[in-house]
Amino acid sequence: MNSTAEIPKLDFSTELSEGGVICAFSGGSDSLGLLCLLSGYVAPINLHAVYVDHDLRPREELEAEIALNRKNCKALGVEYTIVRLYPEQMAQYEKDFGTEAAARILRYRVLEQQRQMHSFRYIATAHTREDQIETVLMRLFSGKALPSLAGIRRDCGNIIRPVLGFSHEQLRDVCRSFGLKWSEDSTNSRSDYLRNAVRNSVIPAISASFGSYESAVLDFASRMQDLFPLKGPGSEGDCRLGISLDELGGPDTAAVMASIYRFWDRALGADFVPLSRSMYDRISQAVLGRRSVNISASGVTASIIRGRLFITRDIEVPYWERRINKEKSEETIGLPGDRRLLRGPQSARLCGVKPDAKTLFIDPETVSGNLLVTQAKASDTIQLDRRTVKVSDLLKETGVPTGYRALVPVLRDDDGVVAVLGRAWGGTDRLCRKCRSALARNGLCSYIVV
Repeated sequence: MNSTAEIPKLDFSTELSEGGVICAFSGGSDSLGLLCLLSGYVAPINLHAVYVDHDLRPREELEAEIALNRKNCKALGVEYTIVRLYPEQMAQYEKDFGTEAAARILRYRVLEQQRQMHSFRYIATAHTREDQIETVLMRLFSGKALPSLAGIRRDCGNIIRPVLGFSHEQLRDVCRSFGLKWSEDSTNSRSDYLRNAVRNSVIPAISASFGSYESAVLDFASRMQDLFPLKGPGSEGDCRLGISLDELGGPDTAAVMASIYRFWDRALGADFVPLSRSMYDRISQAVLGRRSVNISASGVTASIIRGRLFITRDIEVPYWERRINKEKSEETIGLPGDRRLLRGPQSARLCGVKPDAKTLFIDPETVSGNLLVTQAKASDTIQLDRRTVKVSDLLKETGVPTGYRALVPVLRDDDGVVAVLGRAWGGTDRLCRKCRSALARNGLCSYIVV
């Protein structure tokens, strides 16, 4: 590194050593500057640059950019992964959100998948002070709800923005200090993208009349973040279990608004879809009216069930199954949706889980043949004490939100469904009649989904 300018201390510097980092890496000066700085705080084995190819520019330009990125990552000793998106993936979201937002939604999804794959703690993005100003102005002029005027947050869940206080020029100085060249996106000069139009036309016009507009907008965003903090109702706990309407607050509409936005952001995380004003209005009216609803738009469902609000991504999961080894008394089985099935009290204790009165205990002698944990099929039924019920109806009755039902596992033996494990998704666990046992619990095997 050739020192040519004083480089401010990287935000989050004290936390970065505590877990791995996926760096959102486009190869431009901002993301390259961020990657350079991260390389000084994070061990190479814990730092991974991920380039998402949206296929929105000429292939020749993209291939040249990818080659330069590979060269820069090699110079920094950082692992580099390229993930390419295809038109059919973009088409899912372009109709509702436009090209820019569709690309952003899918990009964050890829980054979160990479974070989970590597078991890293953070996703770092190279948002700068200029990005913050553009974002606040775009949301203001688009008539967005008040909480969105807080702009880009320093951190939100696993997503961090370590250079949010840096300018574009400071990050270019960082790149120069490392002796590295960055790529230029040819679409930055095109004003058919909203952010480019704001950057190239609106901001110069504002600057001509308001010389101190930058500090004014940044101060406004900071005050809005104070007014609508990420901490508060809707910001903690397992969002898959929903949030009670009482916790959201009321009848203070502003407090409800802040809580709904906090919960929306947390529930969707890196799989983020913007909360539209119309969707917010419908949710808030139902919350304030204490009404049960099921509202779907743009692949997200908001459900109010038994006095709790759930925000769920509509999930399509190919059929899956895992075989259970009945010869083992202890077992941990990975499930879709970042969940695990724990069999046996020792397995549960090792994961910090204590069986309770609602835990399923099954006598192995009551199970017929093979035992599988699988996705529920549309035709599945379970024999309860006094009735036979469709599993899909049971999930609805017990309060599992629509978006999670494809993830709820069932236990299945050669005769059919033995148990439905809906508790981890806000419902209940139910055991079929034949597997109920009067034997002491210490002679049975426990099944817990975490």
